[in-house]
Amino acid sequence: MKVNIDYQNSTDLITPNYRGDCDRQMPIWLEIDWENKEITAYTRNFRVGGTPANIWHGRADVYHLPNNTDASRLKGWVESDVIPRIKSLEAAYESYWDGSNWRGRWKDDDTVETIYDDFHEFMSSQEAGNGSVPAILDGGGVWDVWDWLQDLPEGLDANTTDAELDAIAKEILSEANYQDVVLDGDVVAFLKNRREDLKNE
Repeated sequence: MKVNIDYQNSTDLITPNYRGDCDRQMPIWLEIDWENKEITAYTRNFRVGGTPANIWHGRADVYHLPNNTDASRLKGWVESDVIPRIKSLEAAYESYWDGSNWRGRWKDDDTVETIYDDFHEFMSSQEAGNGSVPAILDGGGVWDVWDWLQDLPEGLDANTTDAELDAIAKEILSEANYQDVVLDGDVVAFLKNRREDLKNE
């Protein structure tokens, strides 16, 4: 089974959800493609994007990972905690044509069904945050810009130039990244609005 996961930053899988969605962060998924023998990880809102055919027809499975998953350490976790649990499942999978679609199934083996059920239970414990999936720092995740910048940023006043605003924004983004925070919103635009507020005071 090939592990096609190569994220470099801890927050590479921390992304804002669609505006108006009740969940602030886009869900993180681990996909096991039994047909192509490949494991990937990505973010997707299935309620908006729909379910791909390979998942719908059982040729692949997806598992919801915790919102605080550390993307940079995920590949190592898959190799150590997932691959050993699915080796026998990989060999037991087969695709078949049902007359309309290619579907996936397990070869008739009670042992395989037990292993599959055990693996589902293991992955369910990960989703609940009670497992071994590597995590980012506490307090990390998606933050709205206005929530993150409740206090007036240092160096910002009514006379701050656009160039100085850009420099302040870079510092803010750098600090957020250091704390495993992904800011949802335009930092520069927020700073410009605050500058206008200061001018009007």
